Amino acid sequence: MSLAAGRSRAAVVEAADSVADDLCAMVQPFAEAAFAAHREAGRPIVLATTTPYDLVKPFADRLGLDDVVATRYGVEMAVENMFDVKIGRRAVTTYAPGWDPSLMDCDAMTLDFSHASLSSRDSHDLALAMGDRLRHVHLCDGSGRGGDGRMFDEHLVPGRGHEPVAEVLQLLAGWDWSGSMIAEINTRKARTDAERLAMLAET
Repeated sequence: MSLAAGRSRAAVVEAADSVADDLCAMVQPFAEAAFAAHREAGRPIVLATTTPYDLVKPFADRLGLDDVVATRYGVEMAVENMFDVKIGRRAVTTYAPGWDPSLMDCDAMTLDFSHASLSSRDSHDLALAMGDRLRHVHLCDGSGRGGDGRMFDEHLVPGRGHEPVAEVLQLLAGWDWSGSMIAEINTRKARTDAERLAMLAET
């Protein structure tokens, strides 16, 4: 946020508004069709980003989005579940104090299904361990590490991996959970915008 340091909120909003049209021109062509499909299905369209709210709200307004989930001053930070990394035959802990936030003394957490599969941590059990500290969910799936120990953070479409995604969502519904959730899937293998849109719609 160094670019906004020392500036008034009004000045930041004005600057964001002045470039909003330029940003809209950079949006990928398939997005318009995706927006239309979601609106026709009655689903709200929300921009979720770590960028400060005041910087992205004018952009979201230009796109006609329904809401914005973004960084606000005083916002709660959620610690995400991660995984150990293997270098050769050695497991290397790259996150301190560890990859499992449910074991830490923190008030807010993020559950990522793809990361859970790589850590061999059942995501349903992880959600239970997080309990009312679970604030945010990355909706995706994963198939775990390869038989040779190789790993890839897949972020598959839910249902294409081995994580109990549906069960976790049912659990959250039973809790009357009010946190935030984003679809965080890897669409790089999509050969066309239509395929990419179909993956998002399936999610």
